[in-house]
Formats: sequence, C-alpha cells, structure tokens
Amino acid sequence: MIKEFQYRHHFNDGLDNWTIVGSGWNVLQQSNQNDDRSNLYMNNWSAVYFGTHHNYPTNYSYQPTVMGEYSNGSFVSPYFDLTNLEDNINPVLEFGCRISINDGDYINLLININGSGWESSPLKRYTNLESDWALEKINLSEYKGNYVKLKYEAVLDESPDLINYKGFIIDFVSINNFTNNNSPQIYFNISENVQFGSNLKFQKIKFSLDYYDSDNNYPEFVILEIDNKNYSMINSFGDWNASSIVSNEMGIYFTKSLTLEDVSNRSFRFFISDGQNINSSQIYNKDNSLISFSIPSSLSYNVYQKSIPIGYLFNETLDDFYVAGTPVQKESTSWLQSDNTWHTIRKLYRNYLYGGRANLFNSQERGYGRNWEAELITKPIEIVSNKKVFLEFSYEIDLEFQGENGGDEGVVSISNDYGETWSILKIYDSNENTQEKIDISAKVGNVVMIKFTLKTDDNLGAPPGFGWLLSDIYLGYDRDKDNIDPIISAINPSDGEKVNSLTNFQINLTDNTEIDLSELIILIDGDLYSPEKLNYNNETGLLNFDWNTLDYTDGTHSIKIIAFDSNGNSAELELDLIVDNLLINFLRWSPWFIIGIIIIISISSTYLYIKRNDINLVDKVKGIYGSKSTHFDRDEDQVIEKIKKLESSHLDHPLTLYCKYCDSWFYSNNFDIICPSCGRDQIYAAYKCLSCGRWYFKDEPGEYYCKTCEGIKLIRRDKEEVQEIIGKEKRKVLKKFEGEKAQQHII
Repeated sequence: MIKEFQYRHHFNDGLDNWTIVGSGWNVLQQSNQNDDRSNLYMNNWSAVYFGTHHNYPTNYSYQPTVMGEYSNGSFVSPYFDLTNLEDNINPVLEFGCRISINDGDYINLLININGSGWESSPLKRYTNLESDWALEKINLSEYKGNYVKLKYEAVLDESPDLINYKGFIIDFVSINNFTNNNSPQIYFNISENVQFGSNLKFQKIKFSLDYYDSDNNYPEFVILEIDNKNYSMINSFGDWNASSIVSNEMGIYFTKSLTLEDVSNRSFRFFISDGQNINSSQIYNKDNSLISFSIPSSLSYNVYQKSIPIGYLFNETLDDFYVAGTPVQKESTSWLQSDNTWHTIRKLYRNYLYGGRANLFNSQERGYGRNWEAELITKPIEIVSNKKVFLEFSYEIDLEFQGENGGDEGVVSISNDYGETWSILKIYDSNENTQEKIDISAKVGNVVMIKFTLKTDDNLGAPPGFGWLLSDIYLGYDRDKDNIDPIISAINPSDGEKVNSLTNFQINLTDNTEIDLSELIILIDGDLYSPEKLNYNNETGLLNFDWNTLDYTDGTHSIKIIAFDSNGNSAELELDLIVDNLLINFLRWSPWFIIGIIIIISISSTYLYIKRNDINLVDKVKGIYGSKSTHFDRDEDQVIEKIKKLESSHLDHPLTLYCKYCDSWFYSNNFDIICPSCGRDQIYAAYKCLSCGRWYFKDEPGEYYCKTCEGIKLIRRDKEEVQEIIGKEKRKVLKKFEGEKAQQHII
C-alpha cells in the first residue's frame, strides 16, 4: 500500500495500513477517566503505544512483567510517495507523541528508501528523555523523488528502567508541505486563564492560553515568564490542530501549574514561537492584585474509637498534601505524574509517599538531585487537644549524609499559623527504616500543618541514597490506648433547681472501660467537698451522695463533679443550684429565738430592779472578782495584740499549698495549680483558722475569713509552724514547691 502526498492520520481512527512487528507495540485503548483528553474525545480514545499494558492502563510503563521478556518490536508505516513533487514543495514529517525512554534504551526512527533496506543512521533517536504530548518535525526534502517507508524500532537493554520508564505513544502522523506565512497568536483571558482556589500559598496556580496559527504550524515553544524565570507550558490534551476554531476555543490549549510560595513579584507574560516568528503578550498583574491566597477549610478527624473522633490518617495520593519547594514539580498529568519530587509510588501492593525521582526508591542509583529542598506539607487539620496529641508515621530514609555542609537530611516541622512560621520537630541524619511517634502536645494549636522536607547539598556522593519513603501518617490521640471519655449526667437535682436541707445527688456515670472512683473530684464553689457516704453501682452506673445545704448560705452555688476512667480519660458535670433554707433556718433556730427573748426580758427586769434599788452590778462583780478580772483583762489584751500582729505581717510568710490529688503539702512564695509530685492541676491554697483550727482549701490565694469564727481572718502561717501542725495532725512533711511536672493533667 502506497500513501499519497500529502498525508495526515490520527491513530484514533485505526492503523491505516501501518503494521506492528514483534512485541511491545500495540493499539492503546484508553479512557478520559484514566488519561484526560476530553477537549478532543467524548469518553475513550486510541493511539499506538510501546509499553507493557495496552488496555486502559492507569500507570504507563514499558517494563516487562516479572516473568516476561524485554520488548524489542517495531511499528512500520506503509510507503509514502514523494515522487513528482514541485521544487517549491518542502515535505515535512510530523508526528504527535509522548516520550519516556530511559538511559540505555532507544526508540529509533528509521527510513527505507525505495525498498533498499533500512538506513543505518536513524532519522531520530530517543533515549534518556521524557516529555508529554509534543509534535516532532523532520524535514524529508532530501528524499524527494523517492518512495519512503518509516519504522519506529525499540532497542532495549536488560537493565531495569526506573526513571523514564513509561514508554512511547504515537497519536498522529502527517507528511505535508511546510509553509510559514503568518505569525502565531496568543489568546488569553485573565479572568479565565489564571485559576486558583480559596487556599494557602502552597497551592498550584494554573496558567493557560490558546496558541493559534493560521498556517497550522505547531509551536516550537510556549513559555510562561514569571519572577524572571521561564517555564515551558505543555499541550495538555494532545491536540495537533493549531488552526482550529471551535466556539471560543482557538488552536491548541497549553497549561503550566506553579506554586508561588516564595514569589513576591507575581507579574507574568507569555512567549510563543512557530520556529520562525516569535510573539509575546503584555505583562499582566503588574500590581500583584490578581493572585491572592486565603485560609481553606481544615481537615476533620477521620479515625474513630466507638464513634468518637480521635485523629486523622492521611492518604498517600497527595490529596491531603501540598508539594512545594525545589525542584519545581512536574505537571500532574497521567504521563508525567509529578514524579520529580514528592509523589505517590506503589510498592508491595500499597501506596507510599516518596521524596525522590520516579521509581528510584529501591534501586542502586541516586534517587534525588543536588540542592533539593523538596517540601511535602499537610493541608491544615483542626486539632481537638484536650488530650495528648501525637504525630505518627512509618518511614524509610536513605540519604548521603557526608559533605562539606553536613550532607543531606530529612526534617519534620510543625506550623500553627498556616505555614507562615515553622518549628522543627525532628531531623534525620542517618539511614533508618522504622516507625516514628512524636508527642506534639506542647506545640499544638487549634489548627496545625506538618511539613516533611528533603534537603540535599551539591554533593551526590556514593550511591544509592534513594531518598525518603513515608506511609501511615497520622495526627491525633494515641491510637494504642482507650481515648473515650466517661459519660456523666445529672438525674437529680437538675441544673438551676432550688434545694434545701439535706440534698441527695443522683448522677448517671458510665464508661466503656471502668470508672476509677478513687479519682472522683467534687467541688462546691471551687472547694473540695468530701461527702460522708459515696455510693457507686458499676452495673447501673448510678452515683449517690448527700449534700447538707444548711452549712452554706442561701443563694446560687456551683457544684462540679469530675470523673476519670481507668485510662485517665475524664468528664465533667457542672450544676448551678439555688440554696433556699429560710423556712428551715427559722424552724431550726426558733427555740433559740424564744430563749433569747426570755434572756433579754430577764436582763431588762434585773436592770430595772437594780436601778430601782440603786445597786451597781459592775462594781459588785469587780469587787468579788477583782484579782481574776485584772488577770483576765491582761491575757485578753495579749491575745488580741498577737492576732493583730499576725494579721499585719502574715504576707511575709510563704503560701501553704496542698494537692488534693496526691495529698502532698508544699510551701512557696508563688502560687501554681500544677502539682510537682503528680503533675495534676489540683493545687489549692491552704489556711488554718487561728481560732477554731479548721482547715480551708481555696482555688487561689486571697483574703478569706473563717465561716465558723465570725470576724477571724484566714492568714498565712510560718512554715515551721505549719510543719509542726501537719506533722501532728496528718503525719505529713511540708516540702518546697519546685516547679511543675512535665506531664500535665487534663484539668
């Protein structure tokens, strides 16, 4: 079969008398779902592919299967008639293709002239090269007057191909007369062709344009210039018609996606060339107002214990991450796969996040380049932080740690301000393969981000040094322990209820493991309350105790109950109850009122009697008890004077502090709620009444008075005096308060 000049064919329409010889080459059946060409095809499309799998592959590769042999087949054209061409005709071979061929392997384009055999020197040779859709051009003018035949021939070695491993796709072929009479045009709409979301500065900004050439000449280059750097744009859909006009779409659609994390000047422009004519656009965004960043919605916990969210497990498909830093990430197409920095790879039937190039994670070659600062950044995640929070991940790291500047390293960092500032959590400077668990409780805010940075110097050193593999990245509570809080609610009394006399509390208290009753805390108006009887039924979850309201003034009182389970999880119940003992107090004290009235009447009667009989009662008493009265007055004056002196100088003494959780006593000039012995926030200021000897425990130091002894102020006592008291009463030692314990209690 001989094809006439001019020739133009898309392999989506069939082979058109091209033939496949040997293995490796075959018709590719593909879908837009796997490899998007929706601008050209509705659902599915076809091409000719040199590779291993040809029916809807999700990952392209020309590597053999485990038991297979390396492919070395050919794809051969029919003859093309280049005879009888005018002198002004310049036949040019063009073919639209994708290329990904590793070093040591070759795709050779050979020519056969008039059936004389294949020329030994290829028209074109492809090796150690990767590019997405591009149009290759070869001038065939020297073959005018002949019949020519073409062959794409694969020549592979037996070494595994782990970098440029995807193969070779031929989608379109033409042999036509080359003309170039018109300059190409840029069609760009600033409101449509710059795409970004409500997201942080680490997101990808997508720039696009339509390249139009009325001569239908494919561009030699399409360049985006930004921040004084040039970036090649790609033909996203494999379109070869530069002169097409469909609705508002002109020619071929080109794109480039960039992270502008550290770019302050975001003005940009475009350059295009058809090989002869160069055209450029105006400069856009001179005032930097076009591209702006914002705070996105945060990720929410997706790991649960008993329907309770406890943490977030990140996937290994980059959906939960940003990729930033250097090198600039390749386009995220089905062919390029963004695999020159952090990307997803598959190993032993599961996905990993790999900081390195292509599939070099298990090779004997260096898996990354010089002067990298490749960043894998989690999207913001909202943290529930009433418990300890951990960062967990599995990793395998293999770097070159020798060099003038200390070699390469892996760095894990955390940010609480959406990536504006970072704090280092850990640096890896040796080869390891293990699991990591980092307590980040002290550095956690409401929203956090984690960054994994692969930093390399300019010394490659000795191979392999394949890079950094990550998996099972988790952020949240400790998954290895129970994190379910107890459930607590009031049966009786209810919040806001009026109570009087002896009030019985009935509390529903349950847990998925076991309630630790020894840890139960009851606070009334902030003071520790210890009921005489405390009953708890493990089977029904009913907690009972009584509260004598007659010991408290009328009005609103706050009752807080804090319960713990055997794993240290806690729950709180707080009730505001209104004490109203007016009638009870009247009935309680009415006999004393009557006695008081009788006494007053008796005294009044006696006074009138004495008055009438001119008897001076005071003088008589003094006369009878003269010596005793003088001694009593002197002792009373001394006691009053001592109390006055203590009240005026007690602030010179240290505070007495008491931990209700571990029953420890301390002295300190400063107040701190965290116990240095047990780490709980159960420290109270302790006072002992000078008159009645009753102990009081307060939430914080202040001015207090004894509730029993009217007018007696609670004051600080000398530490030696306190030691003597608690030694006799409680057999305890008064210790110096020396800072808080690192592990803090939830309260």
